[in-house]
Amino acid sequence: MDQPDTPSLSQTTSPGGEDLRTLQKTAVVLLAAVFGIGLVVTNLVYQQVVDSTRRVNEGRRIVSEFQTNALPKISWFVDNLKTFSRTNPDFNPILVKYGAFIDDLNRTRGVAPANPTVSPPVTAPQPNSPPAQTSPQKK
Repeated sequence: MDQPDTPSLSQTTSPGGEDLRTLQKTAVVLLAAVFGIGLVVTNLVYQQVVDSTRRVNEGRRIVSEFQTNALPKISWFVDNLKTFSRTNPDFNPILVKYGAFIDDLNRTRGVAPANPTVSPPVTAPQPNSPPAQTSPQKK
């Protein structure tokens, strides 16, 4: 008479019920862990984006500063060297030695190079033309 007629919750659970609760707890813990890892990775990616944006802006500032301050001075110096080489022909080998730099500077300023050293392009044979024979072949 001391025991009630309705069975308690612990008496009605089957042996597999405890395994099910353990699996549910494990799934919740794993879900929370994956969510936490996702937050950490999202934070790291956000920090990388902020850092990259800061570096890009700094690079743009440096390039702009170079183009407005240093490039005109360099161009003025190279132009004076070219003028000097016209009056002093002994200086011409030095200009020839650094001609690639001067051509790059001219391209940066939008000026065509004075002495283009580009070879003519090689043309591919036409599809309908006969192949060129270089030497007779032995049979």
